[in-house]
Amino acid sequence: MKIKIIFCLLSIWILSSCNPRLPKDEKTGKPMSVGSYDRILVLMDNAEWNEYGEEITRILSKPVYLSPGQYNYETVYDIIRGDNYQLKNYLVRKNMFWFCTLDSDGPVSQRVRDIVDDGTLARAEQQGGQLFIQRDAWAADQLMFILIARNADLLMKAFHQYYPKIDEIMEEAYRQRTLAGLYNYGEQTEFARHFQYQYGWHLRIPRGYVKMNEVVTPETAEHQRGFTWFRKRVPGLDRILFVYWEEADSTTLTPDYCFNKRDELTGTYYEGDKLDREISTVDTVTFLGKRGYKIEGFWVNEQYVIGGPMRSYTFYSPEDRRIYMIDLCLYAPGEDKYLAMTRLDLIAHTFSTQPIP
Repeated sequence: MKIKIIFCLLSIWILSSCNPRLPKDEKTGKPMSVGSYDRILVLMDNAEWNEYGEEITRILSKPVYLSPGQYNYETVYDIIRGDNYQLKNYLVRKNMFWFCTLDSDGPVSQRVRDIVDDGTLARAEQQGGQLFIQRDAWAADQLMFILIARNADLLMKAFHQYYPKIDEIMEEAYRQRTLAGLYNYGEQTEFARHFQYQYGWHLRIPRGYVKMNEVVTPETAEHQRGFTWFRKRVPGLDRILFVYWEEADSTTLTPDYCFNKRDELTGTYYEGDKLDREISTVDTVTFLGKRGYKIEGFWVNEQYVIGGPMRSYTFYSPEDRRIYMIDLCLYAPGEDKYLAMTRLDLIAHTFSTQPIP
């Protein structure tokens, strides 16, 4: 359901508030949104914030566990509460979340009631709570949520009800925005051409990654097995991705195969790394349209006393009758890992066995 904006009032508000020096989007003519895509601006009246602000912050910040331990988590988003008396200054923020209660006289709820038509407010009143989502409302690449309910208790009930949808939309936006910047510094297209020509598959490898090894046995295409891995190292962060493939029947692909093959490969090429199977899980997935398994967990190296998060996709490709394993891992002690793992995951999802366009 879309919000019917009172365009006259809204236009006056925007024209009097937006910085004319902001760059404009060529397609829409709107100013580009500002702020990091891992920050969410929350606008909520004081009474409701004092009661529920801590809970909203905890949920919206999205704690994720990429290292073992109950308290060893990081948050995906920074939650910033806006000044309720400076609302017009936030019109072009990238991620915005407005919370409105119909029984409040606070400035946030009043502003929402000003820009939302009476029919929409009536539906929110009747149904207890309503979530509205607007993209590019006042700026390009902007994502805005407006949650309206009769009172604060119903507002929080609606927030919990709608949060899975909110999280899904935010995650998709996070991945799209991360992908948009992943190849800003260039792409090593020579790798894609090489692997497509030699082995019939390719990946888009961003600049900065180094090919560490490439092993294929036997040299002929029949019953071929191959392994190659890429690495990007900067201070405090080591990103590693490998691709393994082998000619095999689809019945070979099982959860045990995924665990054992991964340990076999990393034991050989990563100086003894192996999965911590007590805290690593395997799930059935469809990866780029192919049936397979996803391992999510933690790798360890007992010799060097190190470890880190990992993710692995193993799937069967009926077109070339191969099993492929695409594995991602990080070593980043004391550093946030979610963004780095997302970038690796996006690279993995560029995998294709189709000819390069």
